Amino acid sequence: MQAVALRVDSDRAVFYRVTILGTQDTLLDSTGTHYFYKCNIQGNVDFIFGNAKSLYEDCHIRSTAKSYGAIAAHHRNSPNEDTGFSFLGCEIQGTGTNVLLGRAWGDYARIVYSFCYMDSIIASEGWSEWEQPSRKKYSIL
Repeated sequence: MQAVALRVDSDRAVFYRVTILGTQDTLLDSTGTHYFYKCNIQGNVDFIFGNAKSLYEDCHIRSTAKSYGAIAAHHRNSPNEDTGFSFLGCEIQGTGTNVLLGRAWGDYARIVYSFCYMDSIIASEGWSEWEQPSRKKYSIL
C-alpha cells in the first residue's frame, strides 16, 4: 500500500545506517537540508520524494517495483530554489521490472547520480517529465 514510512521536515538532519522500508512514497524528504549516509532505502514507485536539499552517500537503494516505478521524484517550482537530491556512491538495485532513475514532480526538479552502481533494473530512458512537455529532459547516465 501507499504510505510514507518516514517524513523529514527539518532545517538539518543526519541519518546514519538507517533502514527505511516501504512501497510507494517510502521517504518524504520534504524540506530542509539532509544527509543520508550508508542507509538502506526500499520502495517501488517514487519512493524517495520531496523538495529537500539532500545528499545520499554510500546508500543502498532497492526497488521492488512490479509493473512500473521510479527511484526518486523531486519537486521544485522555481529555478531559484536551492534544493535537489544528490546520490553519491550509491548502489541501486532491485527486483522485478525496470524503473526510472527519477520523475520531474515539479517544473525544475533536480536529481543527480554520481559514481553510483546501477544494475540492469534501470530503464534506458532514465528520466520522465511526468507527461509535462514544459519540463526539460536532461539525462546523464
